[in-house]
Amino acid sequence: VVLVFTASEDITDFVEGDISVTENGVAVTGSFNGTLTADPNDPKIYTATFTPTAGFEGACSVSVAAGVFTDAAGNQNTVSGTANGVAGPFAWTNDTQHPTMTITSTGAVNGTALSSGGHANGDVVLVFTASEDITDFVEGDISVTENGVAVTGSFNGTLTADPNDPKIY
Repeated sequence: VVLVFTASEDITDFVEGDISVTENGVAVTGSFNGTLTADPNDPKIYTATFTPTAGFEGACSVSVAAGVFTDAAGNQNTVSGTANGVAGPFAWTNDTQHPTMTITSTGAVNGTALSSGGHANGDVVLVFTASEDITDFVEGDISVTENGVAVTGSFNGTLTADPNDPKIY
């Protein structure tokens, strides 16, 4: 994650050690690996690449405490804030896991629940359940075959998201 740190005036003594990083509230060290660099055209701007712990999923935050760097007159900085002016850390959720999809059927044939590999005569109601919240699942993501031959237009606009659970369609 590339982060941009912008001071309100020129600074020269801002270093990686001035930046605090947490993952699920636990302090993390060495997460910038020497990537903090000053913008050669603007001494108020620094960038750094944050690399979360391998496989980490969860809340991340980055902040700069008060009094860790100074301006040309020797005045110490105040606590960092976000771009909208709110004091405190810049925070986000790190998500590296790929979602998975389970397909089941709520339909029944002659009173027997339909399972994968079963037989049906007519429409089959399928339920697609993702392993985590998803936002861009569409009919075009679904492949349908009949006797090994691809079929298009099978759902005719009937794929709908469950209004109570963003993992279910």
